[in-house]
Amino acid sequence: GIHHDSLISFGVPIAKHEHGRVDTNIEDYGFTTSVGYLLGRQTFKQRWDPTKTTVDGNTVYTLKGDFDWSRQVVMLRSGKVATPTYVVVRDSTQGDCPLPSWWYQWLSASKENVTPIPGGVHVDAADGVKLNVTFVEPANPQITVKGTKVPNYQEDYSQISVSQGPNQGYLTVFYPYQEGEPLPQKIERLGEGIVKVTTAESTDYVFCAVVRPVVYRDDLVNINAFAGAVRIYADQVVLVNASGLRGSVSYKGVTATGIGPFERVVAVNPAKAETIQAGRRPVESVDTRLFDGQTRPGIEGRIHDVEPDGRQFIAVEGNGRIGQDDFYVIGEAPFALTHEPGKITITTSGRRRILQMPIPEDIVPAKLLPPIDSLPEDFKLNWSVGGWINWPWAVDVKVDGISYQGGWYDGLMTVGVPEGKHTIEITPYTNPPVWKENAYTRLLPVK
Repeated sequence: GIHHDSLISFGVPIAKHEHGRVDTNIEDYGFTTSVGYLLGRQTFKQRWDPTKTTVDGNTVYTLKGDFDWSRQVVMLRSGKVATPTYVVVRDSTQGDCPLPSWWYQWLSASKENVTPIPGGVHVDAADGVKLNVTFVEPANPQITVKGTKVPNYQEDYSQISVSQGPNQGYLTVFYPYQEGEPLPQKIERLGEGIVKVTTAESTDYVFCAVVRPVVYRDDLVNINAFAGAVRIYADQVVLVNASGLRGSVSYKGVTATGIGPFERVVAVNPAKAETIQAGRRPVESVDTRLFDGQTRPGIEGRIHDVEPDGRQFIAVEGNGRIGQDDFYVIGEAPFALTHEPGKITITTSGRRRILQMPIPEDIVPAKLLPPIDSLPEDFKLNWSVGGWINWPWAVDVKVDGISYQGGWYDGLMTVGVPEGKHTIEITPYTNPPVWKENAYTRLLPVK
């Protein structure tokens, strides 16, 4: 729970936090020599609203709908142990989040070893490691420090907390170092989702965004991409698009552009302006339409009817949602998905990633859920607090003919896609002949 994790609590300082749901995934990533990047997103449902109240027997919610919380982590790596390596973390919400939030971070240090610095805290952590935590957003944080002693552990721990209002996010720089190593000379916010960090080794423009790319320009750089960095050293400049999405990163007229992740090294004083095609190649170039794009970047793709009563969703480029009526797919292109009654077939190529989609009625009918009155008392309790019963009718996921357990919860399912070309088939789950019924069917009086 929030007592032990470095999370964000919405609505109240300590709220129930949902874990392990199939709509909580790493959606984007990129690992280059100079930069590492991860984007994770978690959906919060209206029914989990910790501020809900009961009026005249009816539930009244502060939330008017669901919203997403995303966390982006950008690690700026150095080639040597004793030179600057640090992390930029951005937390933001997508959709309407009218709730205030509380940001938490656990530290391996006693409360006495956490002291204030401008815009953050300094930490004398275990094993001689020092750490500066600087908040770029909010600009003037009111930081709370709480000390604690965890049973059965020798170390002391402390927790720092910062609060923000509705629909506001956090942008934080974690800078570890050892005694005698230089600190950053300057950390400054340049705009939405972009921070400039000046160290003894380089001047770094670090950026990350979720729905729309970061767009920024000054006398040196020109950025139009979702995540990455421009790292200006004394002898070279590194242009990084760390996202799996298309973007461009420029320095003094030299532009690296394409589908990431990619990294290009250019001269500090380039001889001429030029455009470098970098990154992965698109699978095909076709006339497509953009799907979604409101809370996610969007997928370039198209939809075809398949006789007699199926549909095919072709995602050519991008990362987002493509769908029609009550069925959709969320994930990174390229892939093609065919939905026919009782069967989903997916062909993929490219990077490893996760695809999310609702479980269609023709594969697992919702009516197969047992009536709540028939559940044992411990099952009813789980249901009442917003969970969903593990029930015997699941999906069978075959990747290249080999069955895997597909992730599923609350009417949604996810499929892990390995790198390369693969064929995935999703059909109703059937117990093998040696296992006539599973534990839950024996427990529940299913008719």
